[in-house]
This record gives sequence, structure tokens and C-alpha cells, in this order.
Amino acid sequence: MRPFVDCSFLVRGRYRIPHRPQERLLAVIAAVQEELQALGEGLQRRASVAAARSTLELMQDTAHAMSKVRQWCCVYLPAPRSASTTSAAMQGFGPRSEPR
Repeated sequence: MRPFVDCSFLVRGRYRIPHRPQERLLAVIAAVQEELQALGEGLQRRASVAAARSTLELMQDTAHAMSKVRQWCCVYLPAPRSASTTSAAMQGFGPRSEPR
């Protein structure tokens, strides 16, 4: 039976450490940091686009509701009898045959 042999000597002999591992590791770390930064920028861009999209949808819904109110006013409100009839007609609240 052989006495206990130094294991680190056996491991070093079987597994060789690549030449200049620190440079390779630093290159990998730099690549990962660049990708992480690009991912963060993409997420910020996505958030700003989502905010702009929700604002646009809100504006479109508001414009649609205002259009319906305007149609209702043209149909159900009587035409003004004062001298400002032309200004009311220019604003879209004057007498018309059919709503927009």
C-alpha cells in the first residue's frame, strides 16, 4: 500500500490552467457589462415607449368622447338666437342637418 500522495500535484498535472486567465476573464467581464448596459438602455426605451403609447391612447379616447359630445350638442341643443350665431356655427355648435 502506497502512502498518501499530494493531490494538488496530481490535479495540476491533469488540468492545465490556460495562459493569461486574468486577461481572458477581464475581457469576458467587459463583454458582460456591455451587454448589461445595452439591456438596461433597451428597458428604458421600452418604458418610455409604453408611457408614450398610453398617453396617445388616452388622447385618442378623449378625442373620441369629445366627438360624441359635439354630435350630441349639434343634435339636441337648440340653435342660438343671438347675434353670435355665426361664431357658434364656426365652432361646430350651430344648426346643421346631420351631426359629424
